[in-house]
This record gives sequence, C-alpha cells and structure tokens, in this order.
Amino acid sequence: SWCYLASVMDLHTRKIIGFCFSQKMITDIVVNALNKAIQSQRPGKGVIVHTDLGSQYTSNEFQKHICLDYECTTIEEAIHKAGDLLVQVGCVKPPYINGMIRREQETSTDIGLGVMIPHGTEDTLNFVLKPEISIVQIPHGVSYHGNTIHLVIGISSREEDPLQELMQITDILLKPEKCHQFLNASSTQKFIDMINQNYVEEG
Repeated sequence: SWCYLASVMDLHTRKIIGFCFSQKMITDIVVNALNKAIQSQRPGKGVIVHTDLGSQYTSNEFQKHICLDYECTTIEEAIHKAGDLLVQVGCVKPPYINGMIRREQETSTDIGLGVMIPHGTEDTLNFVLKPEISIVQIPHGVSYHGNTIHLVIGISSREEDPLQELMQITDILLKPEKCHQFLNASSTQKFIDMINQNYVEEG
C-alpha cells in the first residue's frame, strides 16, 4: 500500500529537520512534520516557511475549530457548541459533550476574564480521539454565576495529552494588551495569527 511522507528542510544546512509518515495524504502529516521541526530547532522571529501548493500544505484546518459571533442564552448552549466543533473535526465522539456539560454542573471552569474552559468528565475520556481545542466567541456574552462569558474554549484531552494551543492562549490572556485583542478577534485567522505570533515570541 501507499505511504506518504511530509518533510521540512532547512534550506541553509539542507538537512531534514522534521518529518512524518502516514498511509493517508492528509493535513495532519504536514502539521506534525512542521511541529517536529519547530520543536527541534526552536526558530526565532523572522523565520520563513515556503511550502508546496498542495491542499494539505495550504489548508487552514484549525479554522474549523473556531466559531465567531455565536449567540446563545445559556452557558449549556455555549458548551454544547464548543463540544460540537470538537466532534465535527474528529477530536471526540458525541457522548463527550454530555461529559463537558456534567463537568460544568459539578465544578465551574470559569477562569475569569470572561473565559471558561469546559472539558469532559473522567468517565467520558474514552471518547477522546485526539487532543485539541475549540473556540467559541460570544460577543454579547452569556451570563454565568454573576459573570459574563465571552469566550468558551472547549478541550478534548486526557490528562497526559499536551495542548500547545491552550498554553499559548493562556499566555495571551495573562497579557492585558493582548487579552482584549484576542477576546474581540474579528476573524478566525486573527485568532490563529495571535496564537502563532505568541509562540514565535515566547516559545
């Protein structure tokens, strides 16, 4: 059967600094290869990535994880939307959403600043297919325990799974000058650009 290879080359040294194999020609192998290159080289500001023009290289897969201008009247609706995004992109199975809602009923995941990070209960972790996040922006906010929530970050993860995007977002939210921009991002690409820029600046 076919085996596909995605690789990242340093054009200065001509060395392969990241690669990934897969039996399917999908976006994930390109993203994984690039992540391995970043982790091994830790590039600074100004790095340029030149790619092939295949759809796997040019797709903005992460945009499917983001919902802008969502309108809702209850926090359960917002959590369900965050969970549904995770289902649509193949990160969790549908029963995980009920675990997210039950978790919130047991313990609030409101972290302040108008942000909450719902995730599944322990008994629904077996419905996690891969670690990822979803982002639901609620411009007009939704009331929750006396606070107003403007951003819901859904999490599909087992305890041992690293979530680089979530670490970058947390870092952004702790910086007042960036927090406001992030909460009020006008496009899915703006969310992605801010996460990527923070990684370049802070690592």
